[in-house]
Amino acid sequence: MTLRTTNLPDLLARLRQGDRAAADELLGGCRARLEAMARAMLRRFPTVSANEQTADVVQEASLSLLAALRKLDVADTRSFYGLAAHHVRLRLLDLARKHRRREAVPLADDPDADLARWSALHEAAEGLPVEPREVFSLRFYHGLTFAEIAPILVMSIPTARRRWLEAVAELREQLKDELPG
Repeated sequence: MTLRTTNLPDLLARLRQGDRAAADELLGGCRARLEAMARAMLRRFPTVSANEQTADVVQEASLSLLAALRKLDVADTRSFYGLAAHHVRLRLLDLARKHRRREAVPLADDPDADLARWSALHEAAEGLPVEPREVFSLRFYHGLTFAEIAPILVMSIPTARRRWLEAVAELREQLKDELPG
């Protein structure tokens, strides 16, 4: 099953009423995308990926996503996937912090030493204007192409590309030399 804006409101309403089948449908509809996103993000955190399985990250992020969906009004798939990406990021950053504390002496060339930079990137991305933030999230976290992003955000492919470039330029400006490796 694939989530669509046409069936999402019904699923969310059923979820808020305690319908377990709706939760299963929601998670089933986005599981492949969540797994791909978590797998891609785990590659940036070798210490975490050495200690955590993608399925476990997705499971924990899914639980927090469901809790948020019970409280928040999510109008469309665009907002849904933005929220899902946010919960995967939060889970991975929590795991990176946990595993960083376990290491007595961090290695200088360990990419996990970039944790502060990754956190800064994610926080700066959250502060972008709406359209560049949405394009950035769909491209960076979900790995979608501009051709896939355009219909989701109801814009042309060149506009999606421009919004991406705006987001990247803004993030470079904000983070200067603090971009993660």
